[in-house]
Amino acid sequence: VIVGFPGEGEKEFSETHALLESLAITYLHVFTYSERPDTPAVDLPGRVEIPDRKARNRQLTLLSNKKNQAFALSQMNRTRKVLFETWRNGFINGMTDNYLKVYVQSEDQSLINSIAEVELTAIKDKRLLGSLIK
Repeated sequence: VIVGFPGEGEKEFSETHALLESLAITYLHVFTYSERPDTPAVDLPGRVEIPDRKARNRQLTLLSNKKNQAFALSQMNRTRKVLFETWRNGFINGMTDNYLKVYVQSEDQSLINSIAEVELTAIKDKRLLGSLIK
């Protein structure tokens, strides 16, 4: 989602925010519009001031975080396949098959680049935690 594109007034941004809030989406990739020389958009009327662009970005980023947190909570006590990617400080982490980052306490670094079943058990400090299904 690009925020602050020329011509985006408060009304248009509010409508975008309301639409995104109403959708069953779990993540937003938010970009702040920035002028690029020699592009048609640089000369469009209705320039949005940079502080407004940044504020709109923050609002949609907060919405994205809220939606992602709600989705993660909806997955508690479920089993998901996880592709493990890295290990650090006693935790191996990876991505579920529905794109949630999950941390599993394990010393088994051989799990990196493998897929395993994980029960999603908790959220602590904004991190989704799980347990390996043996």
